[in-house]
Amino acid sequence: MTDSQKGTAHGSATVIQSARDTIVGNSAEDMKLIIEALGDQMLKFASVAKETAQARLDKFEEMVLNRFAKMEDKYSSAFQDPDFQYLIGQSQRAYARSGEDYTAEILVDLIEQRALEPARNRLSLTLNDAVEKTAVLTASELAELSLIFALRYTLQPQIQTIADLGAYLSEVSKAFLSDVEEDSSSYTYLASHSCVSIEITALSLYEIINETYARICSNGADKSEYTPALNGMVEVLDTALLVPSQYDQGRFVLATNSMTHLRSILNPVGLGHLVEPLWNLQKNFRMPQEELIIKLEKFFPEIRNLVAIWDHSPLKSCILTSTGIAIGYANYKRKCGFEPDLSVWIK
Repeated sequence: MTDSQKGTAHGSATVIQSARDTIVGNSAEDMKLIIEALGDQMLKFASVAKETAQARLDKFEEMVLNRFAKMEDKYSSAFQDPDFQYLIGQSQRAYARSGEDYTAEILVDLIEQRALEPARNRLSLTLNDAVEKTAVLTASELAELSLIFALRYTLQPQIQTIADLGAYLSEVSKAFLSDVEEDSSSYTYLASHSCVSIEITALSLYEIINETYARICSNGADKSEYTPALNGMVEVLDTALLVPSQYDQGRFVLATNSMTHLRSILNPVGLGHLVEPLWNLQKNFRMPQEELIIKLEKFFPEIRNLVAIWDHSPLKSCILTSTGIAIGYANYKRKCGFEPDLSVWIK
């Protein structure tokens, strides 16, 4: 060792030499003072946070009371259920953390739905889980769940013409599309909270529309073109099974929008074995995607934007879990006034 030390510095650098320990920056005493000052600030922040949380709790309590006050007898048994009371507490904490108005509205809808399910079943347990998960979802995730739910999981009976379909797609797009993200991170976040599963396979918007509203998406065919699927039972064509195409009165389409509905027509008369052949045959008569888009564009000018976002994002590969269905349903109901009961989807 040597007592001789030599250092050089360049530019704005500083050389510090010391025979013992060298402290650069804050000493232990300095740090103590800083931490004590931060502690004082934290107490002030905690006081503000407490006031904010209480204000949110008061607002949420008022929303719940307003929703339930008019039909107190209908829900009275629910408020005697410990599990339901626990759900109320979880909902309060969820809104206290979020503070977003849309979160409060969805939570109140979920609570009301839960009040109608006194039994401990899949639906009531799903609603419990949905309350927990809603607190950690942003507006983007909520919009994505609702868009998937509306387009992939519902069949709207009021849709009977291409104009109806265009109006419906327009309504759903205006409600949710501006908040939807195309980046995969939003969907992996949903998957991490067990709201969706992301499949390898994909379902384009064109395929979804055709499966759900087949009659509207078909150009139709001559009656004779349906006979190969009937195994000689041509008399079936004389029933109300076929109706004129709305695009060409000389061509015919199946008088139903869905395979499920077709089955409900043919099964009671012992013709259930014809469902799949007829349905598969009608697929041959559906109009090409571009033709369908052009027809829809007259009633929904932004249809190409919806198709592009759906087909080029993970939306096309997402399957909703029961929790995802419950949340997507509640948000869809909030934004669009959707009426059917959640028990249709969660048994």
